[in-house]
Amino acid sequence: MSYLGAFNKSFREQEIEKWMELLTNENILFSKEVNIRTTLADPIVVQSWNKAELSSDDFTIENAVIM
Repeated sequence: MSYLGAFNKSFREQEIEKWMELLTNENILFSKEVNIRTTLADPIVVQSWNKAELSSDDFTIENAVIM
């Protein structure tokens, strides 16, 4: 997931969909709500960014988490 940082949101979503299809085809259990934010982000850190009035959209938070 962390390699997706160089790409735009739509490409990231496409790659995650492909990854989920591969996991399904291999009968590997996973959460259907998988995404960069919920997988890699610390909710407390993200909340502190929001309190500091940093941009709170998913794409920006994903970029910050990846960095």
